[in-house]
Amino acid sequence: MTEQDQGRPGAGAGEGRRPGATPTRGMGYTRTPLGHLVDAFATRAIGIIVNVLVVLTVGLLVWAVIALGFVIADTVQQRDATAIKSLILGILTIFIIIEIFDLFREYLRSAHIKVTNLAEVSLAVVLRELWLLLLEGSTDWKLYLSLAAVVASLGGFWWLATRQSGADAPEAPTAGPDRLGAP
Repeated sequence: MTEQDQGRPGAGAGEGRRPGATPTRGMGYTRTPLGHLVDAFATRAIGIIVNVLVVLTVGLLVWAVIALGFVIADTVQQRDATAIKSLILGILTIFIIIEIFDLFREYLRSAHIKVTNLAEVSLAVVLRELWLLLLEGSTDWKLYLSLAAVVASLGGFWWLATRQSGADAPEAPTAGPDRLGAP
């Protein structure tokens, strides 16, 4: 390598290589023909799976709403505590299904799922279970304490994730003399 080549980036590593060619070592799996095929197959498979899950979630949501209608009719007729418990749990279950459907919808829009959305669904599931224990009249304080710890950790995780996503967002331009063209 000459003294002139020593200051050039990548000098010496690609001697004898045609200009503009990418190196073969460290090329990355998806840049090979087999890699392109696997990547295309995986993308289509994930798309099909998510579409099927969306259809199943919509079907589950419709079924849950219809079942909730029967529970409401039963609750009005019986006026029983167990019927009211079923009504509350049915409503909470529908909210969880809506949150899961929202996760799938977000994935279909952006091909990403936000960590904050996962934390929200997890919180909804844990809180539903907490309501279930409360409605059943459970007196297991250890279980309540452990669920409270799960709720606190999920809430803290959600809070940190929302703070981090807010810190990553670009700042809005301020209306100051430098932005208005004034000296």
